[in-house]
Amino acid sequence: AAPLLLLPSIQVNIRAGRFPPAESNGVRYLMVPVKARHAEAVN
Repeated sequence: AAPLLLLPSIQVNIRAGRFPPAESNGVRYLMVPVKARHAEAVN
C-alpha cells in the first residue's frame, strides 16, 4: 500500500513547498482524489 501522506506530500512538492491558498474560512486544504466504487456512494 502507498504511504499514508503520499498524495498530500506530492501536492506540496509540486507547489515548491508552498501550501495552497487559504479558503474563505482561513483554513488551507490539501485535496485528496477519491474514486467512488458505486454511483450511490457519491450521493
